[in-house]
Amino acid sequence: MGLPITGDFANVISGNANGVWGIGSFLSIRDAIINENTGNGVMLVQRSTANISGGTIDNNTGNGILLTVGGGLVMPPIPAVTVTGNTLFG
Repeated sequence: MGLPITGDFANVISGNANGVWGIGSFLSIRDAIINENTGNGVMLVQRSTANISGGTIDNNTGNGILLTVGGGLVMPPIPAVTVTGNTLFG
């Protein structure tokens, strides 16, 4: 099950403890706005991998993207994702 892809709140993940949290999984995140979460924008742990393309990850209190305990990330150059303005790294 995915997020809505049309309308004012299409693919918006905002105001949560962590935006997206993967534990031992594979995630595909496209054209999402992940912002203003009180923790990390995207957190990948225990060999989780995410393919992130397009959209923005910004203004989160933690890291924009946090990889830990074997987390992996694929970010194709087109469409690029913008990661900026997060309190910690990324």
